[in-house]
Amino acid sequence: MAKTWDNVQCRFQTQNTVNKRGNSEYRVWSNRILRCAPINMDRVGAQDQVYNFMLKAICYLVPNSSLYNLIMDTRDDDRIKIDSVVHDYIYINVDGTVLPASRKPAEGLITFDAVNENGDLSHIHVGHAVYNLKLL
Repeated sequence: MAKTWDNVQCRFQTQNTVNKRGNSEYRVWSNRILRCAPINMDRVGAQDQVYNFMLKAICYLVPNSSLYNLIMDTRDDDRIKIDSVVHDYIYINVDGTVLPASRKPAEGLITFDAVNENGDLSHIHVGHAVYNLKLL
């Protein structure tokens, strides 16, 4: 089964509720992401993460869903893998529990991006809810 996918090309924002530095802006291509996250300007040790141009896969989680909560409770990237990709669903395995995420962005879904090496994930980043979505 496939364990990789093409990102849905789009641009959107995620809302900064932590400081007054502005919202994050994402531009997503089929195999990479550009993220401008001014929220990180005030975070000690995160100033180098204001502008990120990354070869990453991205999918989207339902907020406060079982999958979202499992991922947020898991601190070790090695325990989170891609099980399979079927059409527009990315099946994510967290310690043996397999649940779907969406390949397609939608308003209100939470960003989940990572470096994906045939299902093995690293540099996992769970972001915030998508808004002002524009498909390209």
